[in-house]
Amino acid sequence: MYHRDLKITGIRQDHANAAWRLLTFAEEGKARPTLCFALLRNGVPKVITNGKRKLQLPEKYDTIKADNVEEIARRLRAKILIAVEQDALRGIIENIQKDFRYGEDNFHLYEVICSSLRQAVDDGGLVIYPDFFNSIFDLNAGKMKRVFDLVFPANSSFVVYLFRGQSLEAGFVIVRGEQHIEIVAGHDAIAKAAGNFYPWSKKYASLLEAVGRRYKPPSLGFFADMDAIENIVWHPEPGSFLGSFLKGKIIIDPMPAWVAAALGVDAATRVVRTSLDIMRKFDTLGITRRFDLGAIGRTVQEHLQKEDLTLDAILGFDPIELTSKFLAWIAD
Repeated sequence: MYHRDLKITGIRQDHANAAWRLLTFAEEGKARPTLCFALLRNGVPKVITNGKRKLQLPEKYDTIKADNVEEIARRLRAKILIAVEQDALRGIIENIQKDFRYGEDNFHLYEVICSSLRQAVDDGGLVIYPDFFNSIFDLNAGKMKRVFDLVFPANSSFVVYLFRGQSLEAGFVIVRGEQHIEIVAGHDAIAKAAGNFYPWSKKYASLLEAVGRRYKPPSLGFFADMDAIENIVWHPEPGSFLGSFLKGKIIIDPMPAWVAAALGVDAATRVVRTSLDIMRKFDTLGITRRFDLGAIGRTVQEHLQKEDLTLDAILGFDPIELTSKFLAWIAD
C-alpha cells in the first residue's frame, strides 16, 4: 500500500497541527463525542475509559454485549465504543504475532489483523459500535488490494485542502505510483505552481493543476470549510453533510464514481457542474472526463448488468453500501 521509502515533504507544522486539532478537538470549549474503550471479564467491564477519565456503566446495565452495545454507547455519548474481553485481547495479540510474516506487503499485515479481530467478534470476545466497522474485518489481502485499486487508482493523487473562511488551514497531497503510495506532500511542495487560489471555492482548480503537473493527475480532490467539517463530525444534524455539500462548503472534485454513488449522483452532479467551466482547460490531466457522473453511473451499471456482476461479486463486499453506512453514521 505504501512504499518502504515513502517520502514526506513540504508539510507545514501549523497545517499538521490544524489536522490534528480536527481529529482531537484540542480547542478549548469544543465538546466532542468520544471514543470509549472497555476491558471486560465475562462481559462485566473492569474499566471503561475515554482516554481522559474513567467512566461508569449506565444504570440498569451489568454487562456489555452485542445486543446492548448501541444503547450503552449512546448513554456514554460515545461515537465509537470498543469492548473486549481480557482473554480475547491476549488472543488477538498472540495471533498477530504468530501469523504475521515479516517482509510481506502491508496488505498481508492488515489481513492478519482483520482476521484476528473477526475471530474475536465471532467468538463474542470483541464488541464494537457502530457495527459497520465489523464489515472491514472480512477483508483479506486480495480484497484490500482490489479496494485500494478502486478507491485510489495507480499513478494518481489525492488532494485534500481545508480552509477557515478564506484562510488555508491545511493542505495535503497523497501520491500513488504504479503499486504503492510514494509521496505525502504538504502545500509548500506546490505553493509556487498553484499561485493564487482565492476565493478557494471558485479557484481550487489551480491547486489540482499544480498537483497534476508536479506529481500525478488527481483522481480525488477534497476541499472543505473547517467550520462545516467540525459541525458535521462533532455537532451533526440530519442531512448536515449533504447540506454543506450542496452549499459549496464541501467540494469533491474530481469525484470518483464510487463517491458519487455513495452520496447520490443527482446531488453530486449539482455541485460538480459548477466547476466544469473552470476545469475544462485541464483536459490534459484527464480530469474533466470524470465529471459526467450520470454517464459514469449509467456506464458502470450497464457494464455490471451486461456481465451479470456486482461490486460485491468483484470485491467480495459492497464498498458503496459501506460508505453510505459510514456517512449515515456521521450524520447520526
